[in-house]
Amino acid sequence: MKRDPIVNAARLRRSRSMFSATLLMIVNGLLGILLFLFYLVYREKWGAGSHPEKYYAIFSFLQFLVMILITPALVGGTIAGERESGRLDVLMTGPMPTWRIVTGKYVSVMEQILLLHVSTLPFLAVALPGSGMGAARAAVLMLFTFGMCLFIASVSLLLSALCRRASTGVTVSYAAALLLSVGTLLLAPWGSSRGTPVTLLLNPFTDLGWLLRVQTGRDSLLAEALQLLPMSVHGDYSDAFFYLSIAVKALATGFCLVGARLFLDSRRRGI
Repeated sequence: MKRDPIVNAARLRRSRSMFSATLLMIVNGLLGILLFLFYLVYREKWGAGSHPEKYYAIFSFLQFLVMILITPALVGGTIAGERESGRLDVLMTGPMPTWRIVTGKYVSVMEQILLLHVSTLPFLAVALPGSGMGAARAAVLMLFTFGMCLFIASVSLLLSALCRRASTGVTVSYAAALLLSVGTLLLAPWGSSRGTPVTLLLNPFTDLGWLLRVQTGRDSLLAEALQLLPMSVHGDYSDAFFYLSIAVKALATGFCLVGARLFLDSRRRGI
């Protein structure tokens, strides 16, 4: 991808504008404010130096939430914005293969998301001491979060390819992220006797709950830390179900990228 003109053009635009720096400040400022507010809320209940694993769980959730929220905004308008401005037609009439257009857009925006993700490491360094997690588990958490961003970004890219305007692409991408994060959870059963947990295969937050359970050795730590509905998952959410969920999301990511390419191929034939 080093010689990909779309990726290189995106890097050049980022280097010439303040957008990336401003976005870094906004994302880290928001994460810092949220962490501080949660610290103030739970300091009285847990004590300033007690339950460090719960502070780790809160950081994990807030970092995950911020990254999932920012991804549709960055990806939803990528192809739709090019289509709205007319630049997509220029690309489509040129010799560049459609798959390079799709992968170029995907890689360029994921580079920016990766930069944002890495910029949150100082907050992790604050939450890590005393939690008993260690650097290896923290690295797994960071890798997992970025992997879920890849999944959400692929869905947003497909929807962006289907939309005519960047604003519509972003809006629809947020709707899809909300459906995957909240809708699948609402459709999942609260107990073993109702509904089906199959919808959780597409929910990124339930995977986060399983990961925290494995890392900390405690059930429902995320729900306990946040005092919310049991987000860490249904009782039947086993280790095998987690790995199946990751496999389904990986397949869905590939499906979305192929779908975006096929749609642009059909558009190219119509030009």
